[in-house]
Amino acid sequence: MNVNVIVTTYNYAAYIAHAVDSVLTQTYGHITRVIIIDDGSTDGTADLIDRKYNQNKKIVFVQKDNGGQLSALNYALTHIRDCDVVFFLDADDMYCENYIEEAVHHYKSFRDYDFLFCKRQFFGTVNRIERKYASDSVCGFSVLRTYYLKEWVGNAISMVSMRHDILKKILPFPYENEWKVRADDCLVWGSSLVGAKKYYMDKALVKYRVHQKNYHYGKTCSTDVLFKRQLSINKLFHYIMCKNDVHIDVDKMVLLEFVSIQPRNLSHFFQFVHLLIRANKTFVAQIYYILCFFLYMWRK
Repeated sequence: MNVNVIVTTYNYAAYIAHAVDSVLTQTYGHITRVIIIDDGSTDGTADLIDRKYNQNKKIVFVQKDNGGQLSALNYALTHIRDCDVVFFLDADDMYCENYIEEAVHHYKSFRDYDFLFCKRQFFGTVNRIERKYASDSVCGFSVLRTYYLKEWVGNAISMVSMRHDILKKILPFPYENEWKVRADDCLVWGSSLVGAKKYYMDKALVKYRVHQKNYHYGKTCSTDVLFKRQLSINKLFHYIMCKNDVHIDVDKMVLLEFVSIQPRNLSHFFQFVHLLIRANKTFVAQIYYILCFFLYMWRK
């Protein structure tokens, strides 16, 4: 199974060599391309990459005018070659040496998994491990949970990978000016809406650097920014669903989505009850599906 890794950078010359080296020293041997997209850096990033990696045939280094994170991802899509699964890495983060091998093992073992993410190990000015779920979890399909509840089944971009076929259903994505940061939302929500089956690895296999130049972590937004962000999210959902001809049918999908999750718990039960309410199902339909949820709660 061949892998491409997309590394996006903007003025991270102080960190990018650590990121790229963490990819090149992976225990997995079928990384066919490491695509570095320099989004208009002015801090000597290009000279550093050329000096350090110009003899490495796996490295594809691309410079472009500054346009933000989504712009860089759109650009990277055109440089993917000979690839089954795509991994992503911000230039200030690093992979643990066995990360890709662990992820690919799951992709090979479970052919229906389309999207994997793991927990992250914060380092730098913050040192802790973030846990998204209590254990390894089959998050299953999340079309309805995303559409009705805006559930975000994933993690920040460095902790995410997906099959190339899923990525091509999401990118290229327009509205680049609206997603200069937090473009991982496009990948996480977009993959859910196109029907990716997701899996969470309860291992801290990626190191997420916290520092003064983080573009999103630790930042707060004004109400005006939050309002405009919501408009951008609405456009994201509409575009992805139209592009892929996605139609929502709660009656045909809700039980299938519920049973795709493993293990299931009471939190999932109440989440799907909330989903039924948001979907404006009749009281009779709600009772029927609630009974079905109970029936399937502890079934494997």
